[in-house]
Amino acid sequence: MAGREVHFEPFLHLADLSTEEALIAWGGFWFQREASDDGWHIVDDEDLPEVTGEPRTESIGAQSEPFGHAVVEVEHDGEIVARVESADHNFVRVTDLEPDTEYSYRVLVDGEPWGDGERCDWDIDRATLVRAGRSYDNRFRTFPAQDARVPVTFAVLGDFGIGIYEQGE
Repeated sequence: MAGREVHFEPFLHLADLSTEEALIAWGGFWFQREASDDGWHIVDDEDLPEVTGEPRTESIGAQSEPFGHAVVEVEHDGEIVARVESADHNFVRVTDLEPDTEYSYRVLVDGEPWGDGERCDWDIDRATLVRAGRSYDNRFRTFPAQDARVPVTFAVLGDFGIGIYEQGE
């Protein structure tokens, strides 16, 4: 790896939400570039052991190897209302939440905040990783109770397949 720079970009993901539960996940992507090159390139899974120095085969998803001992704390009105730990996965299911309630959360891995500070994003026009000038705002609102008579707004997102590879590769 001489002459190469490596960058790890952590992420947080609210993977599922209901009236009383939240599934919170975390992971990250490794990027590398030649010292003289301006462009970052994502590290493919098969190259992770060489780049990370660990026997890692994945860095995202339900089957990815854990990054360490994780603690997820969920707060409401400044009070911790739930605390879930995991050393086996990069996700936890937080239960016993109240319907239609706003919460904030944080993820600590080996005692360090995960995904803190300014995050980077992929610039599709420049085909490289760039500072985004944004940071995570880890908040969510549980769904209203099933019998609540309230207006509901929702969005549907999909993967349009625009990225660093041509469709069908």
